Amino acid sequence: MMAKKINSLGDLLQKKADDLEDSGIKDDITLIQQELDRNFSGEVKIERFQDDGILVVKTSSSSMASEVRLRQYAIIQNLTQTIKNKLVRFRIIIG
Repeated sequence: MMAKKINSLGDLLQKKADDLEDSGIKDDITLIQQELDRNFSGEVKIERFQDDGILVVKTSSSSMASEVRLRQYAIIQNLTQTIKNKLVRFRIIIG
């Protein structure tokens, strides 16, 4: 099968979106965000899911960041059965 030629930035973005969909990462991010919303009332948002299994999340307060740190492994344990990609730990950004 011949690779599709990329002629524009739009083609590149579509290829990236297709790659994400194929790997299941798009579905995983949706499931993880739902779990974060359930646990933290929408105060924690996903920034990115790195290839090495680190989920970068953002929250606006240091107290919420501490709460996320304390509960991250229980959340990961709950998600392990549901998501396709490896999730190792969270990296928390305050901002």
